[in-house]
Amino acid sequence: MKKALIITVGTTLDPIIESITRNDVEVIYLVYGRPLSPDQDPNPFNVAYNAKLRAKEIGKFAIPIEISDPEDIDSCVSVLRELVKDTHEFDEIIVNFTGGTKPMSAAAFHVFLTEMISSKLIFEYVGGKIRNELGRVTRMETKKSYKTASDELARKVISYMEQYQFYLAKKLSEMLPNRTFGFLKKAAEAFWLWDLFEYEKAVRILNEIGKAAESLENIAFGQVPENVVKLRNISNIVVNALKKMRKCQNEKVIVDVEGCHVLSLDALVNAERRLKTHNYTEAVLRAYRAIEIATQVKLLENGINPWKVEWAKIMDYQELLDLMGYKDEEDAPKQLTLWNGLSVLDFLESHRLMGKIRDDLQFISQLRNNSKLEHGYSDISRENAEQVVSKSFKVLKAIIGSEDFPELSNLKIF
Repeated sequence: MKKALIITVGTTLDPIIESITRNDVEVIYLVYGRPLSPDQDPNPFNVAYNAKLRAKEIGKFAIPIEISDPEDIDSCVSVLRELVKDTHEFDEIIVNFTGGTKPMSAAAFHVFLTEMISSKLIFEYVGGKIRNELGRVTRMETKKSYKTASDELARKVISYMEQYQFYLAKKLSEMLPNRTFGFLKKAAEAFWLWDLFEYEKAVRILNEIGKAAESLENIAFGQVPENVVKLRNISNIVVNALKKMRKCQNEKVIVDVEGCHVLSLDALVNAERRLKTHNYTEAVLRAYRAIEIATQVKLLENGINPWKVEWAKIMDYQELLDLMGYKDEEDAPKQLTLWNGLSVLDFLESHRLMGKIRDDLQFISQLRNNSKLEHGYSDISRENAEQVVSKSFKVLKAIIGSEDFPELSNLKIF
């Protein structure tokens, strides 16, 4: 591991020697301010020079760097920002801001705290642990701090994920250095893609970082690793279900769709996340979509492709058409809407389905149809959106014909 030590130099040599001696580094940068006057004694230039000689005596390489105006904060910041560029190759950077003027110490702390540095960053201060009766330091104490700008930014990224603000998490994570936070950046992108129903893109990233997530659980990045593992465990099942449903739609065929109801469950979980981000209209639209998916899957399980209905293959289809208000097969639709699809399922189940779900479905459909993103201009309140999500889950259970969905534990992230 390559390490660098950066020391702001003032007029006292002892703290500098303490830091140089204690830290095992490849390079030492001695940042000193140009002497304020020719008569200044001791002056920072001489202190830096003596520190360089002492470093050489113990086999360490030191580079003096001058700040032309050590009392000007802008001048100090400018020099230290240039120094940041020269230290990108190091795995660990120790910044000792004990000496120098107050603007120098403040600039060192500010620059290295706010720059997006991929290295491990340690702030160090050498103070007097014990002083004699004259106030002179007889024993020194070194204090260290490990918080960095990248760490703070990573904390915000994780916080956004936990609040289901995946787009903000993804955009903010782009500022993080790859070397230290590559896993977190990829996780943010995967969650964002999943939230957009871009399952295939998301699963590629989840598979890429899955092993890393397992090793990071309970160690780093809060709840992110365990949620990556959860989603990865179910993601391939979801993608396989998506491919089957897409094949049925595009090729107008009927395939085995066992387990494809997982798509409707994920749409409903997505709706629940929209409740928590106060996007109530979006929550209603996703809940409605969950019911639509469940209906399409159930039709395919019964040998009916909702994108290409072959009416004559349905037992007693003429009776069904009469009930739906169509005079014959030519008059009937070639594709099934949600309500028509449910009418077909109700007929196949001897009219037992609609009685269970009609009232809830009408409430859901009315709110959805009157919303600004569908056919109307109405707002949707939090209370109504919560009712829609709750009622949609009841409708899903009735359509799918099950009360138990073990997949939900993995689909519900954070």
